[in-house]
Amino acid sequence: MATTVTTHQSWGSRLGNSLKGIVAGLVFFVLSFPLLFWNEGRTVHRAKALAEGESVCAESGETPDVALDGKLVHVTAEAVSDERLADDLFPVAVTGIRLKRVVEMYQWEEDSKSTTKKNLGGSTDTTTTYTYHKRWLDHAVDSSNFQEAGHDNPEMPLTDATVQAGAVRLGGFELSDDLIARIHGEQPLPFDPGESGFQPPFPAQTAVLGGVIYLRPGAPAADADAPAPTPSAPENAPDTATVTAEASTASPETASAAPEAVPVAPAPTASAAPAAPNFASAPEVGDVRVSFRHVPNHVVSVIAGQTGSRLGAYQTKNGSLVLLSDGTKTAEEMFSSAKSANKMFAWLLRLAGFLLMLFGVRLVLGPLETLADVVPFIGRIVGFGTGLVAALVAVPCTLVTIAVAWLAYRPVLGIALLVAAVAAVVLLVRRGRSRAAG
Repeated sequence: MATTVTTHQSWGSRLGNSLKGIVAGLVFFVLSFPLLFWNEGRTVHRAKALAEGESVCAESGETPDVALDGKLVHVTAEAVSDERLADDLFPVAVTGIRLKRVVEMYQWEEDSKSTTKKNLGGSTDTTTTYTYHKRWLDHAVDSSNFQEAGHDNPEMPLTDATVQAGAVRLGGFELSDDLIARIHGEQPLPFDPGESGFQPPFPAQTAVLGGVIYLRPGAPAADADAPAPTPSAPENAPDTATVTAEASTASPETASAAPEAVPVAPAPTASAAPAAPNFASAPEVGDVRVSFRHVPNHVVSVIAGQTGSRLGAYQTKNGSLVLLSDGTKTAEEMFSSAKSANKMFAWLLRLAGFLLMLFGVRLVLGPLETLADVVPFIGRIVGFGTGLVAALVAVPCTLVTIAVAWLAYRPVLGIALLVAAVAAVVLLVRRGRSRAAG
């Protein structure tokens, strides 16, 4: 199903909006300079911190060495937590580093596609086609602003939740909270309701398929009008239910980290009758599915400062330094990866600064294109010209800003960039003149 809407905008309205865009364009243009300058300083400081760390990093065993106290050390060992992590709404508990509840709801989602046609006189007609699809989504979609009625989404009755261990050991070391948060290696944790079932956190039909909980809000499927029976434990029933998760594909490093069977207090008998197992194949809008993931005890490699038996951030002359990688990694591999990440982030921010500057100049020159759009063909020519002018401004300004920043941090490279910026300006001007002459 699809809905098509066509909107008309007059030339005067477009001109007014483009004039307002000048202010936004100036703001974007001005903000691009401090962003580019800050990024170069951040990149240099990070590179120097990594270089300093690499030159002083010492190898350490799995137990603290007093001789290395206060120094930057590289440790590879199994990250272990004995804490029992339990979900507060479902009978799920596991021993490990992190437990995460993932909640999704089957919802309507609106997609739109627009095409704009310029008319003689400067007005435009924009045709937008709205289509609607049902999808499992991990965030709530507000359907109140949908173009077409009849695609209503209810509120999500549950939210994601994460429980993290407060204390994690790495051999004989204790890890700081920052290091614990950097440990990844999530694995699925299949849900097992046990023989006694479970009580959903809100009235709903329930089904457990493939270790995933499906909930259909509303009255139970069977005996919906009958009074709910008083929960009672059958005679000779076990005192506890056990939720067990096994990582069937665990590597030898993580085999010992498979979650242990953890006793969980039995939940009252669920009043909701199990729904037919069609929740996954034929879901309805408003259905909720809940899955669990966990980070088990496993081997990690850490580069951090040693303070007694605790590992945490190490202070270099250019900022703090702490690295963590899942699995067995040498110090050389970890520093190499960190350097690559620093360079990649630097280039992404350079691109962001350039695009911010380019977009700002385009907005400032926008009224010229709108004025020329009285005749669409002329408007397209002027639009191409304003885009070229924006590039002529953004390219050298970006290079000069980066060069000035490097002059403050690395003069030799800064001078090289200034030369490149001047060369770019000369080349662009020459090309512009040759096209004008042609």
